[in-house]
Amino acid sequence: MEEYTGPDLNHDDSIIKLSSAVHRFRCPLISNNEKLSFSNSFKTSGSDPRTQQALREADRARNLFTESLEGASGNGKKINNQSILETAQVYRPKIHQILVTCKVRPDRARLDSRLFFAWQSGAESNGAKGRKTFQSEALMYELCMTIASEAMATAGLACDESANGDFASSANHYKRAAGIFEFLGETQLPKWVARGSSVEEKDLPVEVTIGFCKGFKILFLAMVRYSNQNESTLMYFLALVLSPVLCVNILNF
Repeated sequence: MEEYTGPDLNHDDSIIKLSSAVHRFRCPLISNNEKLSFSNSFKTSGSDPRTQQALREADRARNLFTESLEGASGNGKKINNQSILETAQVYRPKIHQILVTCKVRPDRARLDSRLFFAWQSGAESNGAKGRKTFQSEALMYELCMTIASEAMATAGLACDESANGDFASSANHYKRAAGIFEFLGETQLPKWVARGSSVEEKDLPVEVTIGFCKGFKILFLAMVRYSNQNESTLMYFLALVLSPVLCVNILNF
C-alpha cells in the first residue's frame, strides 16, 4: 500500500483545456516537390563543383522541408511543428543564397529547365475542391512562402505549449511568430514589389499578402497577452480548487 503524501498538485487536464482554447492555423503546403530540382535547373550555369554541391544541399533541404509540411496537411499524419520550423530554418538560407547569387551574377541565372514553385495555402480553400494551388517562377515567391511557413509553425508550437499549460513558452512563440510576419509584411514583401514584380496579390496565397501579414502580426501579439492572462486564469482556477483542500488539511493538522 502506497503511503499518502498529500493532494495531487498537478494541473488538472480539464482546467488546462478550459483556459487554453486557441485556434490552430494550418501551414502552407508544397504541391510539386517531385518535379523541382535546383541542381538540374542550374546544371550548366552552376557547373562549378562547389556550386553543384550547394544546389544539391538546397534540393535535400527542400525535400526534408516538404516532408515536414506534409505532416501538417491533414492527411492523417501527426503534425510536428518543431520539425517544420527546423527544416524551414535550414532551407531558408539556401534559397536566399540562390536568390542573391542570381541577383549579383545574372549569368548564373540561365536555366536548363524552368523552375515552377507551386504552393497551396493553409489559411484559405477553394470550396469543395480543397486547397487551391498557386504557382510562380519567382525565387522570391519561394523564399516568402518558406518564411510564412516558419511563422505558422512557430504559432503552431505556441498552440501546442498552450494546450500543455506552458503559457510562458506559448507567449514567447506567439511573439516570435508576430515578429516573422512583421518582417515578411513590412520588409520582404515590399522589397519584392519594389523590384518591379508584376505579380498581383490575388494570384498569391493569402499568407504572402501584406494585409494578411499585418493582420496576423496583430493577432499573434494579442495571443501573447491572451497566453499571459491564461497563466493568471489557471492560477485562479487552481486557487479555487486547492483552497478547500488546504483549509481542511490545516484544520486537521
